[in-house]
Amino acid sequence: MVNLMGRIARRHCIGALIIDEIQHLLTAKDKGSEKMMNFFVTLINEVGIPIILIGTMRARTVLQQDFRQARRGSGMETWFGNK
Repeated sequence: MVNLMGRIARRHCIGALIIDEIQHLLTAKDKGSEKMMNFFVTLINEVGIPIILIGTMRARTVLQQDFRQARRGSGMETWFGNK
C-alpha cells in the first residue's frame, strides 16, 4: 500500500499529508496507536513527503511517546517545551 501511495503522491504532486484529530489514537487497542505511528514513519521514509500531525492537547501523550526517541536521535533539545 505504501508503494501505491507513493505513486499517487508523485502523480498528483502532493507536497504534504496533513492528518487531523490524531488524539483519537489514544482509544486504539492492541498497540494500535504505536502501529499507526510506525506506519506514518514508514510512509515518510518511503514516499518522501512530510506528514503533519494535528490534534488537541490530548494528542501530546501519543506524540511524546514516539517523538522522545526521534528527539534523541536527531539532537533536538526540546519538544513541547520539555527537556
